[in-house]
Amino acid sequence: ESMFTNAVHYISLAHLELALAGEAESARKLSEVAESIYAAKPNSVAAEESAARVVELAQRMAERFGQQDAAWARAHVTQARLFVERFPAAASRGATILLDAGRTCEASGLTTEARDCYLLLTQRFPDTPHAEAVVPNLRRMDLEVRRLTAGDLGGPTIDGGFLSIDQYSGRHLLVVFWSSDATAFETDFPRLQKLQEEHGDKLAILGVNLDVDEAAVDKFLETHPLRWRQIFDPDPAQRGINNVVARHYAVTKVPLYWLIDP
Repeated sequence: ESMFTNAVHYISLAHLELALAGEAESARKLSEVAESIYAAKPNSVAAEESAARVVELAQRMAERFGQQDAAWARAHVTQARLFVERFPAAASRGATILLDAGRTCEASGLTTEARDCYLLLTQRFPDTPHAEAVVPNLRRMDLEVRRLTAGDLGGPTIDGGFLSIDQYSGRHLLVVFWSSDATAFETDFPRLQKLQEEHGDKLAILGVNLDVDEAAVDKFLETHPLRWRQIFDPDPAQRGINNVVARHYAVTKVPLYWLIDP
């Protein structure tokens, strides 16, 4: 059985690499191997290994093409859910697979599917670190359905003060997650300035800076004077992706913009 499991591992890996190189027949054979072994011995290591290779193929194809065609991300979710259904005892691997599928969906703009993956992860594998890791993601995905309070969005500012969302009540608020090295933010900067000039009476802007180096922020501000305040922690350990707001909502990419109504 050990030799058979090794053989399954290598033949599945070979089919995976050939499929990724463009051989559609190998993709079909990879799936056939997984299905036949599961049918013959569903609780075997070989069945789990071959099924994991099918999930990996779906994931890697989704990473390649998911932003152009969301069908790849949906295929990844389908295979991830199938793996979890068939191998409920494989907690660590199953949790990782669901986490990866959720992230694939987020990258492809499939928020509902991503949320479903994260929820399934917390339900099936609640005692894993992966379940704890997706709590901020779920918190962010639930923002649209509830009113925000001071405890939901706030933090220390670069000038030593403190900002919270309740200071902007009654106005539209644009929350800008940015960093000095984000090229897209620099491109957006003139448009943000224009927004504030034209709609400043109704629209406020709150910055959440994800730089680590304060000197980099100061240098950027010398040439790009921002007219809105920034959440930026004086403690270096609470900067970057560890920024209190970014960490609370699992924000890792900038620029990102949230428009919040009154």
